[in-house]
Amino acid sequence: MTGPAAGKLELKNAKVYVHAKHKKLLLKDAMVYIHLKGYALAHVTHLDIEHEILDSIIPPKNGKFLSIHRIKNGLEIILDKAEEINYENKKIEVEKISVLHLIWLKC
Repeated sequence: MTGPAAGKLELKNAKVYVHAKHKKLLLKDAMVYIHLKGYALAHVTHLDIEHEILDSIIPPKNGKFLSIHRIKNGLEIILDKAEEINYENKKIEVEKISVLHLIWLKC
C-alpha cells in the first residue's frame, strides 16, 4: 500500500468487497485511486485498490492483468485463481473483488 501521491486521484467513498463462495466481505478503510501514467512511477494508467488484505491476494509490485466486468455502480475483478486469506481468524478463498463508486454511474 503506497497511499496518496502526485498523479493518484482518490475515489472518495469507494466501497471494496472481496467475494468468497457464499460471502461478500466489505474491506473497511480500503483506498481506491486512479493512478495516472507518468506519475509516481506509473507506466500505464491503472486502478490502485489498497488494503492490507489485498496485499496478500496480489502482493505489491506484482500487478496482474485480470478480467474486469462492469456491474451495477462499479466493477468486478475476477482473480485468475482463488486466493486464500485470513479474515477475522478464518480462512477464506477469495474468487473476485468488487469496487463500487458513484463515478461508474456516469459511464
